[in-house]
Amino acid sequence: MGVLWLRQETTTPFAVEFRYWAGGGTGADGLTFMFYKDKNYGPGSGYGLGFNGAPGYAIEFDSYGNSGDYSGSHIALIKDSTTNHLRELREPSKIT
Repeated sequence: MGVLWLRQETTTPFAVEFRYWAGGGTGADGLTFMFYKDKNYGPGSGYGLGFNGAPGYAIEFDSYGNSGDYSGSHIALIKDSTTNHLRELREPSKIT
């Protein structure tokens, strides 16, 4: 699991842009772009895409179907857990 943390408060609007490609293998699981209020939080493992364990929001790029989750690749806005989808796109190949 790789991580990048910004542990300072963000008080002004900002934009993020990145490119992500995954494929060509049998690996799992994906990645999350997350927002937490607890600046000291850090996941102990890659379980739950590094997101489960503290209250917050994330955008999930999930490439593997886990128990209790949608069985295929998807992109979702999630809250507090990778299985709590607020909004979901189940055909991410249609995003350019």
